[in-house]
Amino acid sequence: MPRPLELKGVIHGKTIALEEATFLPDGCPVIVHLTLSREEALRQLMLPGPDMTAEEVADLEEVLSEIRGRPIKLPPPEVR
Repeated sequence: MPRPLELKGVIHGKTIALEEATFLPDGCPVIVHLTLSREEALRQLMLPGPDMTAEEVADLEEVLSEIRGRPIKLPPPEVR
């Protein structure tokens, strides 16, 4: 099985800005498989979702505090 083309970039809404140009023409349909860095994956897991209510964020903080054994205060969803 051939190795897939690996490109790095940054997501901006529905657009991915690649670090390098490709040989593919503009408008070429592709299937994208994303891999997050370990740090980004952990950050995404720890932050509240933008649609979470204040009560849901407080509940999440409580659960995470119990797991970690120390108080955890999450940033507000609008920080994401």
